[in-house]
Amino acid sequence: MPIIKPRAHKVDSVRHDSRLLEPNRDALVLYAEFIEEKPDYVLNRLIETTVAKDREYLDWRVKHPEITAAMILARDRRRRPSKARAASQAPAQTPVATASGGARSSQS
Repeated sequence: MPIIKPRAHKVDSVRHDSRLLEPNRDALVLYAEFIEEKPDYVLNRLIETTVAKDREYLDWRVKHPEITAAMILARDRRRRPSKARAASQAPAQTPVATASGGARSSQS
């Protein structure tokens, strides 16, 4: 009998991209197949059941009700350089002669 039951009703969701370790991704996909659900449902249930048992986290949330996920996400977006800004801050590339007489790019 599966620990995570298939969903009974649909709930609104938001997109959140994350990186998983390959074995965790495989376990997620395979478990979702096992219960005939999508991987996002399994992730949501894992978070719900794990966080619901973490007393230290629940105490922290009571002490910090003013902190929201939107605040954390906005803060993290400000800290992360945009692709355009990162490209403009990259060192310039200058051609360097190779032993064969050709040129290749090199960072200066």
